[in-house]
Amino acid sequence: MFIIRKRFLHLYLLVGICLKAGEPANSSKAAVEISLFKQTAQLNAASDFLPTMSNNSKINVPLLGGIAISCFIIWWKLHINRILEEGWNRWRSDLSLYELQQISEQQLYDELCESINLRYADYSVSEKRQRFLKETSNEITSLGNFVRWGSCLYNLKLGILFFISEKSIQMSKMGIKKLQYMRRVFVTLFQKKAKEL
Repeated sequence: MFIIRKRFLHLYLLVGICLKAGEPANSSKAAVEISLFKQTAQLNAASDFLPTMSNNSKINVPLLGGIAISCFIIWWKLHINRILEEGWNRWRSDLSLYELQQISEQQLYDELCESINLRYADYSVSEKRQRFLKETSNEITSLGNFVRWGSCLYNLKLGILFFISEKSIQMSKMGIKKLQYMRRVFVTLFQKKAKEL
């Protein structure tokens, strides 16, 4: 393709020179020939550059691919950090999962409903419940993916490159268990209250 493009450029310049040669001789003919000579030199330099660019692409494409993958992993880790800091898994972060399970389910349900009402104050009652269930489901999925892929990167000793530590993996595992427990309590007691009505 580059050879065809280079030959096309030479043909184009040759036609231009032939057309200019048919003009009557005047003082500007020398200027036109010098201008065409400069254009030819510039186009030759540009066409000579194109093949070397394709040879470098054998190195550049994998390099750019590696950079893109690294950027995605770092963005993903930042997303997980945001979930670990601001998500529903941080609800009652002063309590461990064991301590949370020691609280009666009714009390836990009431506290959870208060928190849901505060966080989703602008929504209707049914939308609050749906948003809570959707967000906790998304958190469980995201944290589960992080545990799976983060553990692989950590075990391959690549965790240090992407700021993945054993602590963040353990926090994600505990967050998943806590979210699953909260969802189970919320759905069970919500259905029980709906049947009573």
